[in-house]
Amino acid sequence: MEVSSVSSNEDGRDRIARLTTGMWVSQALMAGCRLRIADHLVNGPLEVSELASRTNSNPCNLYRLLRALSSVGIFEEMPVQKVFRNNELSELLTSDHPSGMKYWVELYDHESWTAWGNLFEAVKQGRSAMECSTSCNIFEFLSRPDHAERASTFDKAMQAKSKLYLERFDAAVFAGFKKIIDIGGGLGTFLQKILDEHPEVTGVVFDQADMIARALQCRSTPPGEASRLSFESGNFFEEVPAGGDAYVLKWILHDWDDDSCRKILTTCRQAMIRGCGPSELVSKRLFILDRIVPTGNTFSHSKWFDLNMMVICPGRERMLEEFESLLASSGFKLVNVILLELESNAVLQCTIVV
Repeated sequence: MEVSSVSSNEDGRDRIARLTTGMWVSQALMAGCRLRIADHLVNGPLEVSELASRTNSNPCNLYRLLRALSSVGIFEEMPVQKVFRNNELSELLTSDHPSGMKYWVELYDHESWTAWGNLFEAVKQGRSAMECSTSCNIFEFLSRPDHAERASTFDKAMQAKSKLYLERFDAAVFAGFKKIIDIGGGLGTFLQKILDEHPEVTGVVFDQADMIARALQCRSTPPGEASRLSFESGNFFEEVPAGGDAYVLKWILHDWDDDSCRKILTTCRQAMIRGCGPSELVSKRLFILDRIVPTGNTFSHSKWFDLNMMVICPGRERMLEEFESLLASSGFKLVNVILLELESNAVLQCTIVV
């Protein structure tokens, strides 16, 4: 039987339908990752029956899942029906791929997916959607002992994102500094890369106690590095380490509302000026690495990450003017902005207002 199709330009109704059903692709991708399909295909093509056996899945439904994912470029069905192999995109989803994309996909499953279902309530109530569904934000959720596996996924996703960020980031901006303090630095992936490129620099990763414990647990210290990179725990709303001439806030301020950000910026400023004279303050810098929301109707990842912040925590992505106002009210001045080719990310270089 010959099957013919009618070609037509997509009108508004088609586009709305496509946007509405975008969640289907997200959930299919998450299911494929949780089943570790890419891992099972790493040595070559397999029949669905074999994949079903390895993943303890229903063969018919697994085929339907993989057929759908193949239609959007994830996996590839071979000419022999019901035999699949990895392709360029699905290879990124293997557990040991350097990109860590599998964990980035899984980050948006479970509690994040449930929270997005409460976006309507978040808009109505003026609080995060996750608070509407779990009575806590993402960081409180991940700190609970019974959520250790989700915390591990979060760490791996952030580590993967940092590696991607570093591919677009010019570490030369830190040339000339002696000691860098990375506030909320997580596992230390970002700061370690900076130290690798600047052998004369030392650094401190500062984060919550549970995060520092995870960082130390997964860290393998190269010979000679112990004295150059150290880890300290604490609460950045109360105090951060002094003694640095460069301070970094990477993807931190977007987690919090303006009042909370002012508290963080204030503790940074206090640490930067502690024991320093006016001449020393001139050379000190605060680097904020975050997304900038552009004005107008053009598409920007930052506008959608802003919604994600509304969903999972009390934070937000900000426009440049909002950053300038936030900094000015906290005793800082924005002196330079470097735009990066990654999801509207930028490096904001700030000085202390004396």
